[in-house]
Amino acid sequence: MGQVTIVLDDATEAALGDAAHAAGVSCHKWLVDLVRRNAGGDAPPAILIVDDDPVFREVLRCQVEYLGWAAETAENGAEALALLAERRYRLLLTDCRMPVMDGFQLAHAVRARERRNGGPPLPVIAVTAEAIRVDDAIRRELGIDDCLAKPPAAQALARVFARWLGAADGHASRSAAADTSVLAAE
Repeated sequence: MGQVTIVLDDATEAALGDAAHAAGVSCHKWLVDLVRRNAGGDAPPAILIVDDDPVFREVLRCQVEYLGWAAETAENGAEALALLAERRYRLLLTDCRMPVMDGFQLAHAVRARERRNGGPPLPVIAVTAEAIRVDDAIRRELGIDDCLAKPPAAQALARVFARWLGAADGHASRSAAADTSVLAAE
């Protein structure tokens, strides 16, 4: 990434300063992180989150973004399949029990599409409130690569991301140009 110039009006600059202060970082760092997160332009979100509970969906999206990954959400497996037909994702986090199409059906459909179309497999991570621990062989047979208990701690998500994406933190996975400058002009 080369040099970026950002022009802010007084109200926006004040709001940015307040947000950066609340986050405990400098305005410069806040802007650099914002630019880096959005530098991909039309690049698709890295993580697709699928859950029928709107509150849990939002909590999980916030956790994923806190770890530096972009995320998009779907309410059920059918919505997720539609998104997967339009975009590529690096990882799928799905609830197991949902109306319309559950996570097991979604994983099966994803694997069937991969067999038909080829390409790299999408890591499918089940995020479930169920207390049972699924045997690894059964989980793989269902097309699920890994499991997390609901609600997952940020550290557990980071471990899953490190395992399946090669980096716990989305910022670490991006290679930024050596010199990134952000100038706030009046």
